[in-house]
Amino acid sequence: MIFDIAQFKTLVRAIAAILILPVASSCGNREAHRLMDTAETVMWARPDSALAALESIDTMSLRTAPQRARYSLLYTMALNRNWIDTTDLRVIRPAAEYYERHGSNDDKMKMFYYLGTVQHNCGDLETAIASYMRAKEYSFNSDNLTFKGIINSTISDVYLQNHNYPEALSYAIQAISQFDEAGDSSRLWRSTGMAASISMNMGNYSKADSLFAEFFSFCRDSAYYARRLMDKALLELWRPNPKPEENMKMFLMAVNDFNGSPDLGDYCAYAYALELTGDRKSADYVISQLKAQGCPMEEMDIWLYRIFRHRGDYKEALSMLERSVRERDSTVLSTVGQSVALAQSDYYEDKSTLLEKGRRIQVLIKWVALLLSLMVALSVLWVYSVRKRRWQSQFEEMSSVNDEVTRRLDEALMCEFGKEQMILNLRRKYVEANKQQYQQLNNLCHLYLEGKGRKNEIFAEVKKILAIFDETNQKELESMLDDNLDGIMRKIRTALPDLTDKDFRFISFMILGFDAKTVARVMGYTVTTVYSKRYVLKNRMQNLEVEDKDLVSAFMS
Repeated sequence: MIFDIAQFKTLVRAIAAILILPVASSCGNREAHRLMDTAETVMWARPDSALAALESIDTMSLRTAPQRARYSLLYTMALNRNWIDTTDLRVIRPAAEYYERHGSNDDKMKMFYYLGTVQHNCGDLETAIASYMRAKEYSFNSDNLTFKGIINSTISDVYLQNHNYPEALSYAIQAISQFDEAGDSSRLWRSTGMAASISMNMGNYSKADSLFAEFFSFCRDSAYYARRLMDKALLELWRPNPKPEENMKMFLMAVNDFNGSPDLGDYCAYAYALELTGDRKSADYVISQLKAQGCPMEEMDIWLYRIFRHRGDYKEALSMLERSVRERDSTVLSTVGQSVALAQSDYYEDKSTLLEKGRRIQVLIKWVALLLSLMVALSVLWVYSVRKRRWQSQFEEMSSVNDEVTRRLDEALMCEFGKEQMILNLRRKYVEANKQQYQQLNNLCHLYLEGKGRKNEIFAEVKKILAIFDETNQKELESMLDDNLDGIMRKIRTALPDLTDKDFRFISFMILGFDAKTVARVMGYTVTTVYSKRYVLKNRMQNLEVEDKDLVSAFMS
């Protein structure tokens, strides 16, 4: 077999790529996650920076569905925040597919809202309003008041486009309330201006005046301010008692001071105001300029009717009115179609609500099944643990019985085989104790028999013997008793830890067999005190579970 260097290098590169790929992918994921966090943080304050951060992400590094969904939602948000009206549903589709079944209520709320904006950009208002309504439903569980206000404001715009002014005003008022509660003064201002214009279209002039007064008390966005100023100028002509001078004043202010861009209706209203003030020449000039620019006549007819009627040219006014009526008939048909569309959107809203309830019921069923399974598992575990403890208890009891039998058997064997040795040991201890006890008597006898002149030495020996009963030699006295009586004082001290050393000295004298008078003299008590103290201590020992208590009681009797 011939070794090929080129093939070997290719193999090494392939292996290196396989080994490096997971590391590179992990690094890419971390970097994408960091950039998405950054974009989400600056989305509202610096939307251009958010869009730049998102566009710098390599989308091929997004391996999981949650990552792709989050990127999709953030990217759609960034486009919307930068006034880029995308109509490509593929941008939002990964988020829509994932958050339809996963994610938090806030994620679902944002997904449906931005899905609605893309559908809105496509001109599909029926589908858009259904998405907005689902976003609104999820907003009920959200604390984000600003976003809830944005949803209501957008729904208001959709209804306004369909000339459904009551619904548009209702959602605009909700948006105003939420922006006010959130402290978002800029959006509150714009929503107030929108509500004022809607009220004007509904013919509610007093409400419109109130809202316009609140709106014009602040001047923020010049273009938006100019638009609302032109709406207010139009209101001055629609009143029961028109004010054409106010209309002209506001129109010129919007154009000259705030760089407003009037639409056809604004110019026609301005021409009508000129007509009402008697400046017929200027009114005709404005109308001629509009016709020269090719403006649609169907939008100008109603204003021409008003102008000719004011001039007394009823024939021309009637012609304009008839043409306007024909145009209005087509508008009515269009409005009916829009009503059908709104009814359809209501159907979609109800359908989405039912689907959402169905999904919630399915989730609830899953949770109930999981809870039941968990309860069954816990019950089985509890039964097993109870039986296990019972078996363990029985095993420990049997082991204890076995140990006790073994211990007793060992003791029996010891008693059987060591009986003679134990007797010999006991005899030896008795002999030693007896000899030790009489050793002192032997010494006294020796001194006495040596000669009669040695009384002082005998007295000294007796004094030496009695020295052990001094209070300073209490430990030696107790040690002597323990050696001769199988640790009797240690047992008493353990059983009665609250007694004083003087009490134990008294007990020692009782065990030695001293009579009441001797104990009284040695310890400085009266004979009555000795009897009383002996009675109390004896009763206390009788009430204790202590080894050899009967022996101790016998010594103290």
